[in-house]
Amino acid sequence: MNLWLYEGLASPETEEIEIVFHGFTFSNANLNDEKIFWKCEHARKYACHGRLHTDLSNVFIKTVGDHENHTGNPRSGLIRQYYERLQGESQQNQTNPHNILTQTNIGVPDEVHIQLPSNENLKRNIRRWRQEDNAVSTPTNINFPIIPNKYHRTTRDTIFFRIDTGPGSNRLLIFFTDEQQNIMENATAHWDPKREESDPRHEQSSPGHEQNSPGHEESGGCCVQQLSML
Repeated sequence: MNLWLYEGLASPETEEIEIVFHGFTFSNANLNDEKIFWKCEHARKYACHGRLHTDLSNVFIKTVGDHENHTGNPRSGLIRQYYERLQGESQQNQTNPHNILTQTNIGVPDEVHIQLPSNENLKRNIRRWRQEDNAVSTPTNINFPIIPNKYHRTTRDTIFFRIDTGPGSNRLLIFFTDEQQNIMENATAHWDPKREESDPRHEQSSPGHEQNSPGHEESGGCCVQQLSML
């Protein structure tokens, strides 16, 4: 039978598991000890009475009722395959959503592509799937064991997390991008907190502080986060 099952893949709109049969999409409505009863995806929107029955292994049994007020989409199966591939790429590849879309769109027929939502909508799906797949919660105190992977890189897939001194009251985290590192390495003046504390003249202005390179103060350098401040 021309039956596609997308087990474990929820509809982007309804979050329900779906199957496609002869161009019509069905979602799980109910089940008993022998059967699963599937309803047409437009059961609520168009009051469609089309139904599908399968056994508990999702083997086709029969259809019930007609799709009297709407037609099927012969590309429904291909569209669901696209979403399945997009979800797989988003969970296996940690690059940014734009690159995920570019990779997934390779080889997609034009007649399928024109029926997909906007790129921004697809990117939201990617971000949502990644959030659901991320089992590590955001740290809320200084004793968390590790920095979650989602904080290791920027949305442009460049390294951001650099140093973690480990759990403890004086824990220190350092984050900076390659661009910020380049700014710091080429700066004409640097701040050394240890030297300033030991120098009785640290409260006096020095020529070096007045002659910082243009924009150095605005660049912000790296982000140094002391966890006791959280």
